[in-house]
Amino acid sequence: MELLKDYLASRVICDGKRLDGYTKVYFQTNEDLVHSYQNIDFQDKKVLSVLASSDQVFMARSLGAREVDSFDKNPLSLYYYYLRSWTITYMNQVYPTKILDNDYHFLLELLKQVKPNSEEEREVLLFWREHLRNRTDLSKLFFEDNREGKISFSNTDDLLSVAEGDMKFQGLNFFYPIDYYDSYDIILFSNIIEWARGSDDKIICIRDNLDKLLGNNGIVLCSGLINRYPEKIEREREIFDSNFQFIDYGNKEYVYQKR
Repeated sequence: MELLKDYLASRVICDGKRLDGYTKVYFQTNEDLVHSYQNIDFQDKKVLSVLASSDQVFMARSLGAREVDSFDKNPLSLYYYYLRSWTITYMNQVYPTKILDNDYHFLLELLKQVKPNSEEEREVLLFWREHLRNRTDLSKLFFEDNREGKISFSNTDDLLSVAEGDMKFQGLNFFYPIDYYDSYDIILFSNIIEWARGSDDKIICIRDNLDKLLGNNGIVLCSGLINRYPEKIEREREIFDSNFQFIDYGNKEYVYQKR
């Protein structure tokens, strides 16, 4: 985490400009996670999830995962994760919806309640306080096409439980070789592979990266959201076949299980 760099980058994004290494943030998932995860056994599992809107992380926790770590190539997603956690903890709300209307009073009251438990959380608090002080138009920080998504943990009775727990965050881009090894039971990969279709090199790199992060028989849950290069799906499966078994999981989801 690089507070000053990330804050300045977020201002650039809010101004509607592009910046290498940064993008807008997903306000909420565009996946039906309740449906997608209903037949996946998360109980006592070690999970690595794309961070994005944080919904996948919270949902995995709600379904009994023992440990949930996250990754994202966009550093701003981590700042939003903390804002989501605080909103759940202190406001008992799933999403900080009022910031989309630039309700600075909501943000002020929320930040006043935060008691940081780590240096990282303290820096995140400074990040949001600076946006509040400068009256940043925070609606510009988020992708506009993800605000009608489904509430992803409507079946969770105790919201507070999903905001609790330590989380390791890795700034990983799976399109390139990663210097990180672990042994996860489940990796929640959303539709990242769709963006690599059309490039064998990227698909191979994703396959090899996933292989080094999964334990024996570990699974990768993937989504097909944009139907990008559907004619390349078979090629993707051919490349993965050396290391993974393909399992057709549902209408928009599929699983690769490590051999």
